[in-house]
Amino acid sequence: MKGIRASLRAGKKGERASPHDGRSADCLAKALETRGIDYEYRRNDQIAGASTPREFLVFKVNDHAYYYSSRGILLVADAKGSVSPTTDKNTDKVLSHKNLTNSILRRQEISVPEGLAIHRECIDEACAYFSALLTTAPHGICVKPTSGRRGSKVYVGLRDLPSFRSAFRAVAKKFDHILIEEVVAGTVHRFFCVAGRVVAIRYGIPASVEGDGEHSVAELLEIKNLERTSNPFVGAIKLTGPALRLLETQGLGLASIPRAGELVSLSRMSNLDQGADIVDATDSVHASYTMLVEQAVQRFPGLILCGADVAIENTSVPATDTNHHFIELNNGPGFEAHHYPSIGRARDVAGEIVDYLMSRG
Repeated sequence: MKGIRASLRAGKKGERASPHDGRSADCLAKALETRGIDYEYRRNDQIAGASTPREFLVFKVNDHAYYYSSRGILLVADAKGSVSPTTDKNTDKVLSHKNLTNSILRRQEISVPEGLAIHRECIDEACAYFSALLTTAPHGICVKPTSGRRGSKVYVGLRDLPSFRSAFRAVAKKFDHILIEEVVAGTVHRFFCVAGRVVAIRYGIPASVEGDGEHSVAELLEIKNLERTSNPFVGAIKLTGPALRLLETQGLGLASIPRAGELVSLSRMSNLDQGADIVDATDSVHASYTMLVEQAVQRFPGLILCGADVAIENTSVPATDTNHHFIELNNGPGFEAHHYPSIGRARDVAGEIVDYLMSRG
């Protein structure tokens, strides 16, 4: 791609740093550079047919111009230079609604949590559904937007109406439809797929600190955040309102000094943007789950990039109808966590993506 190498590549003295350092686009840029492929960053006002998001990583493979967006979507340009997602349009619409995706998976006899999407103005109906679903949900209820991303506005483990109402209203401030579903047993694993093939698997350990009998919760968090700076990808764990309320349920506050070895939970969320520690599990998950994920993803045409979130009770035993649940399929999955796990081996997902695009011809 003519003229894009010199001034826009990140990491060289005197050049503009990538706006995505440590994020997926930066990992992709490094994979492109390793393979001698030029790239640049562009704003949406420099690209025909693009409205959002605001920045793209642009590169060319086998005469096809690709655009990787800051929202994790891979797009391709047509003959006129107008860009559109590589995903099939119908698939793109379906995956933008978690409840619709779950309905399709359920019809294919793939295990998903019980749940229902309700409009934000129907809080009475939502409360009635919550109360009914709670009777068969021993792990509580989850409330989240049907089209949310990166764990934003997700409330897990709700067990009473006041807490549910508060969570529902919080989500309703930003989203029209709210998904109410049971919390299922197991650890949520992210399977990253390239063209329907699983190339990496990870899971998150919700944010926490371990007591030493000397430091307060606030001090322990400060120490842990300092340790996290050694990883170029992870950010600081932030004490939000839900985190403070979670502390209260453990009988603790910021000034409390946990006893040595005591684990203090700061979040119920296992995704990286909520402060989780990421563990690579590519080699430890039973092959039957990989097979199930690949079968599920291949039911949605045109998915080059997909992140499948599956709650698994025991990854060492084969999958059955009852020991796992598909939580969602994400057609804009970040993959930086696979490159920079807190624990375990790094996986070159960006390289897998570029190699696939090169193989397409």
